[in-house]
Amino acid sequence: MALIGVYADWEGLDGPARIGYLHSRRTRAREIFEFEYDKKALADPSLNFIQLDPEIMLYEGAQYPIPPKDKFGAFSDSCPDRWGRMLMKRRFERDIRDGLCDKDSHLYESDYLLGVHDLYRVGALRYKREDAGEFLDNRIDVAAPPFTEIASLERVSRAIEEDPDNKE
Repeated sequence: MALIGVYADWEGLDGPARIGYLHSRRTRAREIFEFEYDKKALADPSLNFIQLDPEIMLYEGAQYPIPPKDKFGAFSDSCPDRWGRMLMKRRFERDIRDGLCDKDSHLYESDYLLGVHDLYRVGALRYKREDAGEFLDNRIDVAAPPFTEIASLERVSRAIEEDPDNKE
């Protein structure tokens, strides 16, 4: 079972604060999640005033998504959309070709959750694998879009906005 540290990083906090743990259990075809609040987070007024998900109650102990769901909506929101998933699949295929991943492996939902670059992630939740190290994903060289292209994308979007033939 994999352990993912879940951190809050919203306005009003002094920095990222662990709110709980997401446990993932993989089968051949899918992955099942459970969430457990950190006891300290439940006692902290700066962290316990908000319910992360309608299915996650503010109490200790493991909590499971209501079937037929296998994950909570709050964590699905942190996962990429269809386009982002396609980019991650391409990156994964490149990693297999480069020998970084086993040829028989495939992407699970937790791979998508942890594969979004931390700087691009939507929302105020951040994640650490095994609750250690840096927030994920932190691989700048494979971020989508690559950091080197952001300035170029900005120039192109400004040119489109300033184009007199663009009536919108």
